[in-house]
Amino acid sequence: MLTLARDWRDLALSGADRAMLNYVEVLAVAPAQATPDHVAALREAGFRDEEIFEIVMVTAYYALRCRMADGLGVDVDAQAKQEAVLVDAFSYRAGTGHA
Repeated sequence: MLTLARDWRDLALSGADRAMLNYVEVLAVAPAQATPDHVAALREAGFRDEEIFEIVMVTAYYALRCRMADGLGVDVDAQAKQEAVLVDAFSYRAGTGHA
């Protein structure tokens, strides 16, 4: 079964969704590799600056949340645990089941 968090490249998505998910992946996994070209690709895909800001903020929030939980050795809240694919997608220890 294909999932958005793990297999987004194999799903039938719009060009805008692909540009967004590519940028989200860079920000979540290797933020130092983010370039102005990534933002330009989002604009070319039709995203406004306000929407790009929101993409960055949501990605940063989940990355921060998971890293704080990892650093403190605590589990994420029960609701987030129900969405394990999201926890794994935004955790630098993806696939371990820890956020």
